[in-house]
Amino acid sequence: MKLTKRKAANIKKAIADGQQNQEQIAKKFKVSRSTVSDIATGRLHKDVDWPEGEPPLPKRAGGQHKAVPDYDPTDKRLLELEAEIVHLTDERNRERQKVKASAKIAGLFKAVTAEMDTRIKPFAALPPAFEYRRKAQIVEHCVMHLSDGHHDQVIRPMEVGGLEDYNFPVSCCPR
Repeated sequence: MKLTKRKAANIKKAIADGQQNQEQIAKKFKVSRSTVSDIATGRLHKDVDWPEGEPPLPKRAGGQHKAVPDYDPTDKRLLELEAEIVHLTDERNRERQKVKASAKIAGLFKAVTAEMDTRIKPFAALPPAFEYRRKAQIVEHCVMHLSDGHHDQVIRPMEVGGLEDYNFPVSCCPR
């Protein structure tokens, strides 16, 4: 069923009246709430005039708040509380950034270790060498040596004149 201009005008009148929300208006006129929203925002029935000639003021972002009758913006306690809210919001945002950064780092290390497990195989044990030890001397063996691997670096051939191609899978290949 097509929405008539008369019905659209009545919906605009109900919106401008402001006594009902969009859901209630939609039920009253047997249309969807999104249709009421589209009429209110001007996406539908632009050709039908508003009752007062002008559409109602658009709603503000961040929610609609009723005015508090005894609100004094210079009240010392209110200013302290507002400053505390700003401080806590900033602190929360900084902590969120730290968590996000540490999650990226943890994910990178997890990916590197998982890839290392699949690609790196331990050497067979070396034959025993002649050992000259004094009492209580510590014996150390080099198990694995990584030095400045640049495993997170990506170099594309087009960036270096076709001389090199380097990325994470290449960095994990045995030499």
